[in-house]
Formats: sequence, structure tokens, C-alpha cells
Amino acid sequence: MLFIYGTLRKGAQSRHIIEKHIVSSAPATVTGSLFYLKNRYPLLSTSGDTQIVGELVECVDETKALKELDSFEGPEYVREKIGVAKENGERAEAWAYVCPDEHVLAGCEKIESGDWLEYAKSAEGFTDSSISSGILRQFR
Repeated sequence: MLFIYGTLRKGAQSRHIIEKHIVSSAPATVTGSLFYLKNRYPLLSTSGDTQIVGELVECVDETKALKELDSFEGPEYVREKIGVAKENGERAEAWAYVCPDEHVLAGCEKIESGDWLEYAKSAEGFTDSSISSGILRQFR
């Protein structure tokens, strides 16, 4: 299982990278903090108490999907297992790409809502269609 919270989410411009690997996807949250690395992409920290909005994804071949994502994700990330809350309240463990470097996070803008898609839309006034068509390329 994989928790995705940023540009790989349904409706975001990099979804095509994970789409071919997905068997199922469901809304989920994790507790932590979400940051925006200016002109790049969101970063997840497992520190904090914000509910981070994302998806819990089951992959056809998790090893293959993770190998591809390991090369896609930026140098700020490490992949680790984290606790995830499913929409029905059940708990699960899933891989997630997190940023453990407090120095990197210190230079980022905190996304108070915990929702990357909401933030990306409001930050530049984009619509749902502009996100799904990939106009948010500046966000990666």
C-alpha cells in the first residue's frame, strides 16, 4: 500500500506516473504537516497534528511501482512506512514519501489545510480542469 498526498493524487498533473500501477485507491489521511517547497512540490512531515488529505493506493506490483517512484521523487524525500487512517476509520500501514529534513522544511510554506489540491487551486486561482490538464507544471 502507498499513501499519496500531492502531485500523484487523482486530479493532479503527475497522476499518470502512478495510474498504470493502481489496482484500487481510496480516500485516506495521515497526521503530520504538509509544506510547499516553492515552485516545486509538496513535502510531508510526520511531525505535527494536521490531518493530511490523500489516497491509499494498492498497486498491481508494489515493488515495481516503488522502484519507479523512487526515481521520480525529489532528493528531499525518503520512503518510509507510516500509519494511515482510511475513510471508514480503519488503520493501515503504507509507504509514503516524507521529508525528514527540518532544515528543508524550515524554508517552506506550511499548508495549513493539509490538502495539496485545495492549496494548489487557491494559491494560483486554478480550477479543477486546469489541475487535471496539467497546467500546474510549476508544482511538478
